[in-house]
Amino acid sequence: MSSTPVDPTPAQLLEVAIAAARAAGAVLTQKLATDRTVDFKDPGQMDLVTDADRAAEAAAVAILRSRFPGHGVL
Repeated sequence: MSSTPVDPTPAQLLEVAIAAARAAGAVLTQKLATDRTVDFKDPGQMDLVTDADRAAEAAAVAILRSRFPGHGVL
């Protein structure tokens, strides 16, 4: 018999959101004193993103996906 997945509680969602934010913040803190690579998110747009931004996003998304593998991330 297979078990039905249970939706996370608001407290669980908050706990994971805080962990993801702290992981992203740790990455940004680590990269603060290093040189940055700056790119455009989309060619033709004035929307800049740094390597630190991408690394922080990757750290946060990794935590979200590990805790909620069936959820999508926008």
